[in-house]
Amino acid sequence: MAKYVVIYQDERKDDLELDLLKGHVEHLRDLHSQGILILCGPLKNSDGKGLLIFESNSQEEVESCVLKDPFINKKWYASYRIYEWIEANDSNNWLA
Repeated sequence: MAKYVVIYQDERKDDLELDLLKGHVEHLRDLHSQGILILCGPLKNSDGKGLLIFESNSQEEVESCVLKDPFINKKWYASYRIYEWIEANDSNNWLA
Protein backbone atom coordinates (compact mmCIF):
# COMPACT_ATOMS: atom_id res chain seq x y z
CA MET A 1 0.00 0.00 0.00
CA ALA A 2 1.15 3.50 -0.79
CA LYS A 3 0.61 6.75 1.09
CA TYR A 4 -0.96 9.78 -0.53
CA VAL A 5 -1.18 13.41 0.52
CA VAL A 6 -4.24 15.36 -0.56
CA ILE A 7 -4.44 19.14 -0.36
CA TYR A 8 -7.87 20.76 -0.44
CA GLN A 9 -7.59 24.35 -1.67
CA ASP A 10 -9.58 27.35 -2.83
CA GLU A 11 -11.97 27.29 0.14
CA ARG A 12 -15.18 29.30 -0.10
CA LYS A 13 -15.30 32.35 2.12
CA ASP A 14 -18.98 32.33 3.10
CA ASP A 15 -20.38 30.76 6.28
CA LEU A 16 -20.04 26.99 6.52
CA GLU A 17 -23.41 25.22 6.78
CA LEU A 18 -23.68 22.82 9.72
CA ASP A 19 -25.13 20.01 7.56
CA LEU A 20 -22.18 20.27 5.17
CA LEU A 21 -19.72 20.07 8.06
CA LYS A 22 -21.56 17.08 9.57
CA GLY A 23 -21.47 15.27 6.21
CA HIS A 24 -17.75 15.96 5.85
CA VAL A 25 -16.99 14.69 9.37
CA GLU A 26 -19.11 11.56 8.81
CA HIS A 27 -17.20 10.88 5.58
CA LEU A 28 -13.84 11.29 7.37
CA ARG A 29 -14.91 8.98 10.20
CA ASP A 30 -15.96 6.33 7.69
CA LEU A 31 -12.64 6.52 5.81
CA HIS A 32 -10.70 6.40 9.10
CA SER A 33 -12.66 3.37 10.33
CA GLN A 34 -11.78 1.59 7.07
CA GLY A 35 -8.09 2.33 7.64
CA ILE A 36 -7.85 4.43 4.47
CA LEU A 37 -7.57 7.88 6.07
CA ILE A 38 -4.55 8.21 8.37
CA LEU A 39 -4.56 11.92 9.33
CA CYS A 40 -6.38 15.07 8.31
CA GLY A 41 -6.98 18.66 9.30
CA PRO A 42 -6.81 22.30 8.28
CA LEU A 43 -3.43 23.91 7.62
CA LYS A 44 -2.84 26.90 9.88
CA ASN A 45 -1.98 30.19 8.15
CA SER A 46 -2.63 28.64 4.73
CA ASP A 47 -5.57 30.72 3.49
CA GLY A 48 -8.02 27.88 4.08
CA LYS A 49 -6.25 24.77 2.84
CA GLY A 50 -6.85 21.29 4.25
CA LEU A 51 -4.52 18.28 4.39
CA LEU A 52 -5.47 14.60 4.28
CA ILE A 53 -3.10 11.62 4.37
CA PHE A 54 -4.34 8.33 2.96
CA GLU A 55 -2.99 4.81 2.80
CA SER A 56 -4.38 3.11 -0.27
CA ASN A 57 -3.74 0.70 -3.12
CA SER A 58 -3.98 3.39 -5.78
CA GLN A 59 -4.32 7.09 -6.51
CA GLU A 60 -7.63 6.30 -8.22
CA GLU A 61 -9.00 4.87 -4.96
CA VAL A 62 -7.93 8.03 -3.11
CA GLU A 63 -9.52 10.24 -5.74
CA SER A 64 -12.75 8.26 -5.46
CA CYS A 65 -12.74 8.91 -1.70
CA VAL A 66 -12.05 12.61 -2.23
CA LEU A 67 -14.87 12.97 -4.76
CA LYS A 68 -17.33 11.49 -2.25
CA ASP A 69 -16.40 14.10 0.39
CA PRO A 70 -19.19 16.69 0.72
CA PHE A 71 -16.52 19.40 1.03
CA ILE A 72 -15.52 18.56 -2.56
CA ASN A 73 -18.77 17.47 -4.21
CA LYS A 74 -20.68 20.41 -2.73
CA LYS A 75 -17.86 22.77 -3.81
CA TRP A 76 -16.80 24.02 -0.35
CA TYR A 77 -13.29 23.55 -1.75
CA ALA A 78 -13.01 24.38 -5.43
CA SER A 79 -9.99 22.16 -6.06
CA TYR A 80 -7.68 19.53 -4.64
CA ARG A 81 -4.28 18.01 -5.43
CA ILE A 82 -3.22 14.42 -4.83
CA TYR A 83 0.43 13.43 -4.41
CA GLU A 84 1.92 10.03 -3.76
CA TRP A 85 4.09 10.39 -0.68
CA ILE A 86 7.31 8.49 -0.21
CA GLU A 87 7.75 8.37 3.54
CA ALA A 88 11.33 8.58 4.77
CA ASN A 89 11.90 6.40 7.84
CA ASP A 90 14.24 3.90 9.48
CA SER A 91 13.05 1.00 7.32
CA ASN A 92 14.23 2.74 4.11
CA ASN A 93 17.28 4.43 5.68
CA TRP A 94 15.59 7.82 5.41
CA LEU A 95 15.80 7.54 1.61
CA ALA A 96 19.58 7.87 1.73
